Amino acid sequence: MTRQISPNPMRQSPALPRRVLLRLVLLAVTSTVMVFAAWLEQPALSWLAAAVFPFAVILTEPKSAGRDGDVQPIIAAARARQIAWLFGWGAVAIGFGYGLSPLYWQHWWQYAAGMALLCAVSVVYVQLLSNPASALQTRTALRAMGALSLVMAAAIFVGLAFLIASGKLFAEKPDWLANHVFMLGGAAIAIIAARGGWQQLRSQ
Repeated sequence: MTRQISPNPMRQSPALPRRVLLRLVLLAVTSTVMVFAAWLEQPALSWLAAAVFPFAVILTEPKSAGRDGDVQPIIAAARARQIAWLFGWGAVAIGFGYGLSPLYWQHWWQYAAGMALLCAVSVVYVQLLSNPASALQTRTALRAMGALSLVMAAAIFVGLAFLIASGKLFAEKPDWLANHVFMLGGAAIAIIAARGGWQQLRSQ
């Protein structure tokens, strides 16, 4: 009588994709370096650390698939996932930067919570968009989301222009670490949203 060996539940548990693990490590490392930069009062080090994660996310932006309507929801979901990562990184970077360092800025928790909420909303949108039966996969919905992405990108670029014009980027105020997140993370989100929105409008 053949003995049947029950499968090992540990082996059957799904493993995180390598890209997800790498991003989690990079998120933790860059946020930690920004905490050290805050302790050492080294904004230049914070700038450098804050640039790494957004740049890495942009490098993995999904490629255009022309006008193939069946592929567009997949690409839209991939771009929304990138934006979710950036909002999540921003929440962690600001939360760590002010919660674990001598820097004090009274609004840090509000912005960190706001970014965490936007990250959650983006994740929900990705899940809905990944469902073949979702109404978000219709041509009308994709065009609408493409237009909203362009509006969001334009709004972020205007906000970044105001931030630069205000002179706050290099001012010696306690919000300097948050401004690094706003500038570099915001620029990455705006670039991804602009490219994705334009692609969705052209492909429909």
